[in-house]
Parts: sequence; C-alpha cells; structure tokens
Amino acid sequence: MKLLVLALDYDGTIAEHGTIDPEVKIAIGEARAAGVLVILVTGRILTDLRGLLGDLLMFDAIVAENGAAVSFPKAGRTTFLTPPPPERFLQALRDHGVWARSGNCIVELEAQDAHQALSIIQTWQLPLALLFNRDRVMILPQSVSKATGLRDALRTLRRSPHDTLAIGDAENDHELLSACEVGAAVAWGSPALQRAADTIIHGTGPPAVAAYIRSVLAGSPPAPRALPRRKLLLGRDDQGNVLSLAVRGR
Repeated sequence: MKLLVLALDYDGTIAEHGTIDPEVKIAIGEARAAGVLVILVTGRILTDLRGLLGDLLMFDAIVAENGAAVSFPKAGRTTFLTPPPPERFLQALRDHGVWARSGNCIVELEAQDAHQALSIIQTWQLPLALLFNRDRVMILPQSVSKATGLRDALRTLRRSPHDTLAIGDAENDHELLSACEVGAAVAWGSPALQRAADTIIHGTGPPAVAAYIRSVLAGSPPAPRALPRRKLLLGRDDQGNVLSLAVRGR
C-alpha cells in the first residue's frame, strides 16, 4: 500500500474532551508535508468543529455530521449530502421532552432517549436511522455513514480508498475502517471495532496515534492482520470450495 490519504476520527482518537492532542497536530503537519492528504471524519457538527479548531486549514477535507457534510477548508466550500432533518420530527422530540441538537443534517441526543426517537420514526415511517456512539445517538437519513462522506471527499480530491488509512475508536467507525485499504482501531476504544480492524494501535490515548502516524510515514508500521475482507479470490477446487489468498501478512 502506498499511503496517500489519512482519514482520522476526532473524539477519542485524536482528541480528548474536545481538544486535539498537540502531538497529533504536529504529526498531521508532518504527514501533509510528506504529501499525504489528511481528512477529518467525525460525527461532530461542522460549526462545533470550527469553534474547537478555528479555520480547519490543518485538514485537506472535513467529513462531518457522520458523513452527511463534506467541507474543503482551503476552497471554502461545503456540500451537504442529505436534506435537513424534518422539522416535525424535531418538534415531536421536543413534545416528548427529549433534548436534541440538530446540525445541517444530523440530530444528536442522549442514548437513553433512543427509544423515544425510534418510536416517532416507526410511527411516522420516516427514512431515518439511529447510530450509537458511546453515550450518544445520532439520527441520519438511511444509508449515510462516515464511509459515504469519505468516498465523496476522495472523489473530489481524486484519491482512492485503496490509498487510504483510516483510524477510529468507536461504534460509528466500522464503516469508515471497512471502506479503506487499512483500518486501524485504537486499543482504548470499542472492543468490537478492534476485532474488525486490520490493525490495533496500542497505547492509552491520542499521543499513541501520533506515534503510529509517524511510524507509517517512516515506512515501518505494525503489520496488519490478514482478514477475510482482504483476501484475493483465486477460484474453486473440484469440490466447489473457494480458494483464496491473503493479500497481506504473508
């Protein structure tokens, strides 16, 4: 794999309590200086990110609202891939006493209130889906994920998922890691994501991600595991059994 793109989750991966780790920020600068495009892929609302990070020019692209918003800071252009949440849905949440916050496309609320939101969605047959992220739940139009937003950003930047390394930590990062050639999960995050990932970044927080990025840039990252999704189908034997070969780890 020739690394041309780095796709990074925000909270829990490169940031703690909303603040990006200083070492990660330096490592991102080093990656971009080496010609690697860096894309932030997060569930956060775009305006919140601007409040946390300023002009966002440290990234080549931002995929926000869990894939529904794609922004290119240098060009000053933002595209929303889905319509805004229905106002009647937001009003119904308020009528049920559910605190909810909406972005341009996404609705966020506490995970404990997910049953209320699901009941409204089922009653009105709305084309919306719930996605959990630790103690929060995000509500988006069906088929929207971090992967769909990342692919849109990659098309604009004329890059391929096969040249992309993704790093994440939580439930909403499964599609992101799966969409990229190499998906890395942090050891302090979701055990389920670690089981699905190509490789694990060991450590206790974002500084370990900075060290991992530097190891990748230096050409000496830990070897990824050979997972079924990374096997090359060769054919079938006389009994019809599939013959395949691991693409990596041989």
